[in-house]
Amino acid sequence: MHKDTVVGILGAVILVAAMVGIFYYEGTQVPGGTSTVGGNGSTLRVNWTSVPVDGPQQQGSTNEGGSSDTSVSLNQTNITSIEFMLQWTDDIPNSGPDHFRMTVTPPNGTNISGADAEGDASFSVNIPVGSAPNATTASALQLAQWVSTKGMGNWTVHIELTNAGDVGQDPPVPPPVPIPNVTDTGNGWTLMVHVSTYQAKAQP
Repeated sequence: MHKDTVVGILGAVILVAAMVGIFYYEGTQVPGGTSTVGGNGSTLRVNWTSVPVDGPQQQGSTNEGGSSDTSVSLNQTNITSIEFMLQWTDDIPNSGPDHFRMTVTPPNGTNISGADAEGDASFSVNIPVGSAPNATTASALQLAQWVSTKGMGNWTVHIELTNAGDVGQDPPVPPPVPIPNVTDTGNGWTLMVHVSTYQAKAQP
């Protein structure tokens, strides 16, 4: 076989092998993220970025002096914090302020957190869950072991309407337009959930 032909064949083989290596490098993904990483044995420089995620939104209503329970299911990994935000608008004009209270219980049933507010308003209960790892070096196999499941599962939200604020009572409506007494028996609300997570950003 001619020497030039041999050299050409060897060059083609080397080129194909190199392209296979490039495709393998570019096709490997960081678990829980979108950054490309090297092969399982490669050493990578790893940083972590914060990624906000909107959780489920729910609507409901609660009677004065009553309460409502709702379940929020979270399936995100690598959670650092969760915000439960309750919003409402008084459904009877010129009535006294509605007074809501909310408590949140995590999947393990402990560390109940609560907050309350009144008027046309919103308020939040913020739950710290975890923190992102420090910047480091690792292999793709090691990254797969750094997926946190803290905060995943069913959270219970307990909503109370302690006072719906009747018309003509507190606060009083000043003259000259008299407003008859009207009983406010309850109010609607919207529960929004905002989740903060982290993802790996890795490069060789």
